[in-house]
Amino acid sequence: MVYPTRDVEAFLNNLLTPFYSQKPCCLTVTGSGGKTTTIERLGRYWADQGFSVLVTTSTRMVHPDYHTYPFDHMYIYDEGKPPRVQAQAGKVTLLGVSTGAKFTSVPLALLKQIAPQFDRVLIEGDGGRALPLKIHAPRDPVIYPMTTAVIALVGFGALKKVLDEQVFYLLQRYRQLTADSSPTVTLQVYRRLLEHAEGVFKGCYDLPVVVLCNQLDTLSSLEIHAIPRELTKEWVGRGFSLAGISWKKDKLYYYQEVANTKATKEWM
Repeated sequence: MVYPTRDVEAFLNNLLTPFYSQKPCCLTVTGSGGKTTTIERLGRYWADQGFSVLVTTSTRMVHPDYHTYPFDHMYIYDEGKPPRVQAQAGKVTLLGVSTGAKFTSVPLALLKQIAPQFDRVLIEGDGGRALPLKIHAPRDPVIYPMTTAVIALVGFGALKKVLDEQVFYLLQRYRQLTADSSPTVTLQVYRRLLEHAEGVFKGCYDLPVVVLCNQLDTLSSLEIHAIPRELTKEWVGRGFSLAGISWKKDKLYYYQEVANTKATKEWM
């Protein structure tokens, strides 16, 4: 049974509550299949609650000239003297260094100076070419030491589709690393991404991680129910939070806390 519609931003906000006492509360968002949407929706939600929010990247993001961000202040500057950035309650500020169609990270030393002004900091930690699936490149993700927790996106809009470059970023690297010759995307592909050192948890170390399975509105109820079962069966890896959502439908489908053997509880 699919859970009733519930505001996804409010759910994530509640899940992340234990980290808000840290200053700054810094969340790095990685993976594929909804990173930018997650950052936009959470940033806007927190601003509407009266908090000051900083959005930036540790790698590269699409320049505001090529993507309409629902943010209040845009500080995308050419290399040189950075702008004077000041946090404002109820406002989202975007910060980065212009590199043509993209913008890149500001110097980490500068970010460490600016971030404590803000109640919440959201950092996009890698790229995925807007595809539902990816395996990490050797250079990513870039998760700064100031990170409080990681939200790792996985796009389920690819399930049952042909496993090719149209749905999977760095597919050949994935095939070389995993020896997976599957012609289509199955739940085992997602499981391999959880298990492999270059997959979902790369660079997270002992940080708390929320694995956010997005695009579940594209699946049947049976397929949705199979996801947490197959992803957590006889799990022996690190602990993490597992949530199934659809940003498009603004719906939470499931949530589990996963220990080092299998899912230990289900909550709603």
